[in-house]
Amino acid sequence: MTRFATAYDTTVCSGYVLDKLAEGIQLALVKGDLAFSRIPNSRVFEVRAMGSVSSAIPEFAHPYPFDYNGERCLAIDARPFGHYDRVKGEFVIRNQIEYQLLVHRAKLNDLWLDGNYGLLRDVSPAAMQFYASWVSENVARRFALDMREQLDLAIISALYYGGLFTDDGELDEMKKIKLVQAVATATRASAQDVLAVFERIGGPMGHIDSFCLKAKEATQSVRLNDFNSGVLVSILKGTWFGYHSQELLAVATEHPPTWLAVLLAAHVDRTWKNTPLAKLVERQAKRDSGQQFVRSVSNLTKMATA
Repeated sequence: MTRFATAYDTTVCSGYVLDKLAEGIQLALVKGDLAFSRIPNSRVFEVRAMGSVSSAIPEFAHPYPFDYNGERCLAIDARPFGHYDRVKGEFVIRNQIEYQLLVHRAKLNDLWLDGNYGLLRDVSPAAMQFYASWVSENVARRFALDMREQLDLAIISALYYGGLFTDDGELDEMKKIKLVQAVATATRASAQDVLAVFERIGGPMGHIDSFCLKAKEATQSVRLNDFNSGVLVSILKGTWFGYHSQELLAVATEHPPTWLAVLLAAHVDRTWKNTPLAKLVERQAKRDSGQQFVRSVSNLTKMATA
């Protein structure tokens, strides 16, 4: 299992106490509460506000793993996005856009937990490209970095993103060459520039705190003296909106399944067209490459079946 198996393993969510959530889910399973039901053709269950047992489950914002009859599954909380219609006698989703984002996050996380890291890493070179641009452009704007510093930061961001797909951040020579090539393509930098930054980093970046530290060291910019993970999250939080958006983006900095799901939403859902992240995607994605990204990630979500 990778360093950040689920959102709850990331830095921003690592302090959560989840005992009551785990107990509530297991009780719903034992009691056969129909409001806790499986999404067809997946290992994803959703909590709805219909039965008394499932209604008592604490609210939770991210896909949560649990065991069911010896099978590893994921639970999502649909309650913020719908309501129980007493006339129809069923739970009705009223916010399909946010709900679908959550479902995609769960399905991609399911693949991630199965160890399909390569599938998510290689789904599209656009994922690394947008990640590097997302971080470097927003940080450069806040700290008034020059073009050279911004390029170095983009390279560091791409290297960090690529390292999220390994268990320990360590790379053998062949993997190092492939990563350097991928980063050079994503940032439009030369392989020599990428290698130079790689050497200045001097080691793996295991989490977002380490990334911020290495960013200061490798760019050698005095403007980044006060740069840390709290500042980074503060800078990025305005690039998206919606349910738990600030925490969602903080998770996305360390958790590739979440990042891919957010990027998919930025490509296809007009609801977010005015967010800075969606505008970045629109500006950088060529028509064909954008459509290819959507097809590729959508196909991945369909692979997350029981």
